[in-house]
Amino acid sequence: MPALGATVLREVSLESIIHAIPELRNITGDRAILRALHFHGDNQRVADQVVALEKNDFGAFLEMVIASGFSSFMHNQNIYPVQNVKNRGCLLPWH
Repeated sequence: MPALGATVLREVSLESIIHAIPELRNITGDRAILRALHFHGDNQRVADQVVALEKNDFGAFLEMVIASGFSSFMHNQNIYPVQNVKNRGCLLPWH
């Protein structure tokens, strides 16, 4: 993350990324920013999942697993139609 003055993304706060979005869009494009948002969200979810498991709250843990999957789908754009692998747009039924 040289654009943010760090070697790796974990050294950059979420607030710093959000503040730098206008500049980052010109340097990296939107996809890298979306992936950075997912990265930060998942790191927080992992910490929260540990707490949920320590409290024996498996329901909360599972909710965060689902939230992680949804975030991955929305931010990482790893799901796409096999007929058009270049189309990384939204696949939600209401889109």
